[in-house]
This record gives sequence, structure tokens and C-alpha cells, in this order.
Amino acid sequence: MMNTVILKLKSLVPVILMALVLDASAIDLNFQNSIAGANVITGFVGPAVQDNMYAPLPATPGFVNNSVKNYVKVAINHQFANMVNTPYDYNVELSITYRDNNKVPTTVIQILNIQFDPTPGNAYKDYSTYNFIGGHEVQVSIVSVKNATTGVIVPNPEDNINVTYGINIERYELFNPTATTCPNKTVNDINSDGEMDQLLISWPAISGAEEYELEWTYIDDFSNGSIGSTIPSTSIRYDFKYNSSRINTKELSYKLNLVYERGYIIYRIRGIGRKLTNVNVNIYGNWSEANNGTGIGALSCGTNAYYYTVGHKSLFNWQYSSTYSEYGKRNEVMGYYDGKFETRQKVSINNTIDTAMVGEAFYDYQGRLAVEAIPVPSSSPALTYYPNFNKNLSGVKYSRSDFDEDPGSTCSTTAGGMSTSSGASQYYSPNNPSKANHQGYLPDAENYPFSQIEYTPDNTGRIRRQGGIGPDHQLGSGKETKYYYGRPLQEELDRLFGSEVGYDRYYKKDVVVDPNGQVNIAYMDIAGRLIATAISGNSPGNLSPITSEASASANLNVDFFNKKVDGSSYLNVPNIDQTSLTFNTQYLVSTPGLTHSFNYNLTPKTYNSECLLPTICFDCVYNLELQIKDECGNVIYTNSVRVGSLTLDNSCGSIEYVPSGNAPAAFNIPNMAVGNYQISKILTVNYDAYEYYLSQYLNAVNNTCFKSYETLLAEEQSAMATVNCTEDCSACIESLGTSDNFVLTGKGTYQD
Repeated sequence: MMNTVILKLKSLVPVILMALVLDASAIDLNFQNSIAGANVITGFVGPAVQDNMYAPLPATPGFVNNSVKNYVKVAINHQFANMVNTPYDYNVELSITYRDNNKVPTTVIQILNIQFDPTPGNAYKDYSTYNFIGGHEVQVSIVSVKNATTGVIVPNPEDNINVTYGINIERYELFNPTATTCPNKTVNDINSDGEMDQLLISWPAISGAEEYELEWTYIDDFSNGSIGSTIPSTSIRYDFKYNSSRINTKELSYKLNLVYERGYIIYRIRGIGRKLTNVNVNIYGNWSEANNGTGIGALSCGTNAYYYTVGHKSLFNWQYSSTYSEYGKRNEVMGYYDGKFETRQKVSINNTIDTAMVGEAFYDYQGRLAVEAIPVPSSSPALTYYPNFNKNLSGVKYSRSDFDEDPGSTCSTTAGGMSTSSGASQYYSPNNPSKANHQGYLPDAENYPFSQIEYTPDNTGRIRRQGGIGPDHQLGSGKETKYYYGRPLQEELDRLFGSEVGYDRYYKKDVVVDPNGQVNIAYMDIAGRLIATAISGNSPGNLSPITSEASASANLNVDFFNKKVDGSSYLNVPNIDQTSLTFNTQYLVSTPGLTHSFNYNLTPKTYNSECLLPTICFDCVYNLELQIKDECGNVIYTNSVRVGSLTLDNSCGSIEYVPSGNAPAAFNIPNMAVGNYQISKILTVNYDAYEYYLSQYLNAVNNTCFKSYETLLAEEQSAMATVNCTEDCSACIESLGTSDNFVLTGKGTYQD
């Protein structure tokens, strides 16, 4: 037999009441007795269990019982020392006698079923409960224990059966709202770095208080905004009403992280109780300090009512935010920033678990976010900056030199790993010092507990590739996410939207290849609005295809030049001296593994002039260069050829190519990977041919329109002989006409 008393504070919802009356505090009381083991037999009478305030009932001096609940439970004792090998199914008949608030007895008979089966995996009913209310004294007797199947009384049941019965009371005691108490303070350097991290505010219990409210305010002591000067403590003014933080708690202490500039933290406490006549109403006690005042020395609780902080990380850029919930639960986030106000480290802590989570970001040489380490718990609960948290494999603080050094190629970015001696790499490794319970199942990041971003080398800030956590998802692993940016083909747009969609140059096409190799396409208009999405290519081996995949493909014949009706193209750009045409375009391949066929041809023209002799004809001779490069600058196709007559003479001949094997013809590029390709063509007038034909054209023997210097001089002198050099001003004025005619004909204004 056992008689115990269990006390537990009960949660309440505060309600503001503007009155000064006696209040009450709720206590959960549990009084319990039991019949155990060999005493669970027919006829055994268990001892009574009583409310500890049973004697004065029905009077309740200085308290009120808000609820009285009772229970009787028959259960298997799973901690029984001796092995029970026999299964059973019993009905335990109990006689339950309880006395109410007026000590009037009531007896009920209740049968509770209990089962046991030692066979592993077999289910059985290991407890039954009977609940009732109003009993301030309870006594239980065993009427009988019977086999539930046969109804036969069992004289000696197994000893692993317990019968427990008890009283649960929700009680409120008197609370005096005029009672106050002064808090105490303890300042701690949690991580032993020489800087105080946390202020612990505690207070003695106030009799009858159900819960407490803690309020604090911060006042800096900078004089006239000057860092070097301070405001005397006697002149510090505080006001809790308009500048404070307040929490409600059931505890007798509360921790504040010291995340303030230099100055004073002033705090006060008060108790909260319940009204005896209506326990749903809260009554608030007096504060330990006044609402406002001037001078630290005037505080009622003296030095225990404030703390002077020298300031948190005065040489750092930092930003602090906190989120509160019921009963003082708090989540805090501290961000530390560099000179560009880019986040370098974020530390968060939840005061219910008191563990600081540290995450770090690393930037490349251009100041762009490139590497983010997974936030992990630190070894200290301090809300502060953690230097050298993540290190490289040499034990030095991880930095841009570990992932942004020039590899000699635009397509081979690699990042060095992080040391398992500290930080995220230690947490996700066998070196994690905490391996208890679920911590022992943490995966091993193998020195790569971070994700990396690689940007396109064009200063647009667009992402080119993005890796994931672990070595299998780093850049270059084939499991990273790849991004491509380009323009859709005109034929592609027409196929999707019809000819009314407009020109392709007003649209964008973005392609994303996820870690599974699935290609996703997004089409956007000139305003950046999404107009269509699609998936492209064959389904990856680890994914099921969609039903329309087999019939979705189609061959497109594309004119990269987008020629007009007259055959010209705005994409052919002449150079400044009009001796060459340059064509450049980006081709975004969005379906992997296909063979692409390219075809380029030209027909050089001939030149005849009426000024030349009828027997003279000039061939047009060009130098042609074709080239296709991938996004890494690798040449995957190139061709250079001279097009035109091999013989430079005054008669037109057949078109020839030098070297002859490079004559423009259709060519195929198989298995083109997803990506951007640069297609270029340069068509240049052959310089040797140009010089030869120019000399022939200027030869007076060949050019009948050619005039010698003497001929040109004689023609000009003859023209000058007809000019009247004796004309006076009157004739000139007369030729202008009237002023109205002068203006109307657009020769000038009236002022002219």
C-alpha cells in the first residue's frame, strides 16, 4: 500500500481586471492509494485515501476547490520482478465508497476487465479505468476476481496486477495583490570568451501567485549621440509604460541574452493570482518598481533592479530580432553583416532548448553569395558571433579562396571541403561529439555540408549552376541543378502560340535541368511574365514518362537568319568599312541527345559595269568562316574556306573553293547536350581579289567612264566661264521676292 501527494502548477489564461481584491493560486493536487500484488484477492479492503483538507469540509477556509476528480484503475504491473508465464483474462469486481464535499458516503459496484498474454506480439488489454467526480475520500474493496470466460472466481490471481485509486483536485489559494518581491540577477559568460552573454533574473515565490509577469526596458547612456561620453546614472530616465518588453511565466526565473548597445537594462516583477469567487478572473499584483522615474539610485530594489551592459560586439554590424509566444517562449535571431551589409553569420536560439544554431554564408570575389553552410547546433548556448566556426581542410577559416580561385576554365569550378574539427562539417560527420539516441543516425556530409552557387560569367548575376548538400550533389557531380538562358526560336513560338505571337526577339526562354536530369522550360514575354512551361526530352531513367511523350516530338526547320521577304537579315551586321558581314546568334538546346543538322550555302555574284568594256566581268571572291562553340568556349565545329574563282582575271568563271574539301555543305552534330551554343559566321571580301579588281576598274584602258585629270580640269573651267561675276546686291534682293513669299516658300522667317 502506498499513500502519496503530488503537486503541480496548472496553466492559466490571464485576464486583465482593474480591481484590488484578494486573489487565488491554482494547485493541482493528487492523492493516491493502491492495492498491489498478492492483496488483489476476493474480500480485500484497501486503505482509504483522503483530501489533505478533508477535516474542515464542507468549509474551505482560505481556498476553493475548483474541481474534484476521481479514478480507479486496474492495470498490469509491467515492472513486476517475477516472470508471469500464464495468459489470463479476469473481471475484477470492485466496491467503491467515496464521500462528497458534505462527507456523505456513496457506494458503487464496478467491474473492470484486465488481460495479460506473455506471448510476444499478442495484443491484450493491460488496464481498465473507472472515473467519477466529487469524492474527497475514496476506499476500494475487492469483491471478487473471476475468469472472464467461465465466470469462476480465481482465488489466487497472478501478482502482476495493481489496483490504484485517487483524488485529483484543482485548488486555488488566497493571493494578496499588494505583496511584492525584489528580483535577483546573475550575469554569465556562457562561452568563456571574456564577454558577458546572458542575464539571469530570478525572484522568490510570492504566496498565492499563480504566475508572474516580468518587464524590462533598455536605456542607452550615450550623451548627445557621442560614443565617448556618457549620461550620469542619476540622469537616466526610464519609462516602463511606453518602452518595455513583458513576458508571462510560471517559472521563478528568466534569461535575457545581452544583445544591447551600451546602457542600462532595468526590470521589475509582479505576481498574478486568481479571484476566489470566480477563478476565471485574474488579479494582478503590484510591480516591484514604479512605472517611470529618473536616476538608477531611485530604484526600489537597488542594484538588483538593473544591469549595466558594455554593449554587444561594438565592432560588428549586427541586427537582432526576437519572436515571443505564451509564457515567455522566445526565438531569437542575430545576424552579423560585413561592410556591404551582406549576411556573414546568423545565430538563432530558442529559449526552450537553449541551443544556439549557427549558419554561415560565404561570398565570392565579386561579392556574390556563393556558399551556404547548413545551420547546426553550436557547443554553447550563447547568442553571439562564433569566429572560425567553419574551417577548410587545413584548419583555417573557410573563405572565398577555397571555392573561387581561377581554375583556368569557365566550366570547372570546384569547392574545397570543410574540416570535421568544427562547425557544420563536424556535426554531420563521425566526429560529432553527440551521438546519443537519434544523434547517432545523422548522415555524414563527407566534408561538404554546404551548397554552392556558380554564376554566369557575364556580370548579369544569373545563376548558372547550383549544387546541393554532400559530395554527390556538388558542382561537377552531375547531380547539380543547371540553369540556361536564351531566346526561343521563331518556329518554336509559332508552334506554341500561332503566328500572332510576334517576333522571337521579344521573348525569353529559360531552361532548368534538375538533379535527376529532367529538363524544365519556361517561356516569358518582354515584361518577364510567365506565358508557358514545359518539360523536355526523354524521361530520366529513375522517373516514369508521361503518356504523351512518344508522340510529342517533332522536327523543326529553323532559319537562324530570320530572313525578310527580300532575303536580307537584320542579323547580318556589316563592319564599318562595309567589307564583311558578321552573324552571331545564341542557340539554346533544350532537348538532350538529339542530332542537329546544319546547312549554310551562298552564291557569289559577278560584277559588270556599263563603264567597263563589254568583255570584262569580275567574280566576287569571299573568305567564309563558320564556327559553333559550346558554353565553355569549346569549338565543336569550324570551317574556313575561300569562295570564288581561283584565277583573278577579267572574265567570270565557275565558283571554286579553297581548300576544296571545305566547301559549304550540310553537316550534323550528334548528341548535343542541353546548353547554350554560339553560332557565328563571318563573310569577308577577299583582300587580294579586291585589290586586283580595283586596279582593273581604275585602268583607263578597261573603264570607258574613266576621265583623266586634264579632262576633269577642262570641264570645270568651262562651267565657271558661265558664272556672272558682276551681279550686285539689288539683283540678289530682288531674287528673294516679297517677305510673305520668302516665309511661305520656307526660305526663312520675317526676322531674316
